[in-house]
Amino acid sequence: MKKLVYFVLAAVLLVNAGCEDDNIFMQLIDPPAKVLPPATQTGANTFGCKVNGRVWLPSETAWVEFRQGALNIRAKNKWDKNTAVVLNIGDFTISGTGTYQISGNTPYYSRGYYSRENKTGGYDRFQTDDINTGTIIITRIDTNQLHYIVSGVFSFKARDEITGEIIEISEGRFDLRKY
Repeated sequence: MKKLVYFVLAAVLLVNAGCEDDNIFMQLIDPPAKVLPPATQTGANTFGCKVNGRVWLPSETAWVEFRQGALNIRAKNKWDKNTAVVLNIGDFTISGTGTYQISGNTPYYSRGYYSRENKTGGYDRFQTDDINTGTIIITRIDTNQLHYIVSGVFSFKARDEITGEIIEISEGRFDLRKY
């Protein structure tokens, strides 16, 4: 049986030796890297960012709510340490497209959050504060349709209040449609 396994492995390696670009065997060992979705404004229901330089994508469509000038976006990945990225811009803050600050000292409680499950079964919770801040740039906000569209880009630094650890969320983008 052992010889058969070695024979099959050798055959796969020989067959794939000439395929530099499409080396299926190497993709099984080292799968292609995740990439961020494009920064679109069509209501494509996409969300992504980098967490400390590593691409982070949700495992399901992000949730979005826009009401009374407030924006709330939640994205979760239950397969990646049960992580979540949350963006909040407070009530009566958004008047249209533009740049909005998120920190610890903004009107109507505008914040950026990141959480991850830890080894003890609890959660490490990071949030923006007066020192660790960020921005959300709304590039499209269309509430005239039955299914409104909110699109933009974001980045922020957030701190765990217990450990003091800081994470950096960068190259964030969202293009969401509410149903």
